[in-house]
Amino acid sequence: MSGQDTSPPRTVACPQCGAPVVWDAAAKFRPFCSERCKLIDLGAWASEAYRIPVTDEPAGEPTGADPAAVVQAKGLAQVSDPEAVRAACEAAIAAEPAAAAALKAGNEKAGGRVVGHAMKALKGKGDPTLVQRTLRQLLGLPG
Repeated sequence: MSGQDTSPPRTVACPQCGAPVVWDAAAKFRPFCSERCKLIDLGAWASEAYRIPVTDEPAGEPTGADPAAVVQAKGLAQVSDPEAVRAACEAAIAAEPAAAAALKAGNEKAGGRVVGHAMKALKGKGDPTLVQRTLRQLLGLPG
């Protein structure tokens, strides 16, 4: 056993002209056979001769569904309740006292650890501006 792959290289058809193209690192324009075919194809996309169909409704969503209802049903709503954010921020400060102290001392980068902890508590759905503002307020920092 030599450990090398002895299978023949994969060959695909050029999407523009149909010529065979060996699929390997030496095929500079793959999946196209040449720069010409690549540029013709790019031009077709640029002139909108090719289009990706767009549907009005995401897959699995009923047509005409109220977007707000879908957001609520899937639990995608942003948490902007000041009390919930405050509780998460207080817990983050308690869990990361060194980072909170560093932030209070002016180390803005250390604040990322505290913000991250608060956002984790809010399952990533916390209003980032409100989280930052609440943390700064709890630590007695401006703005």
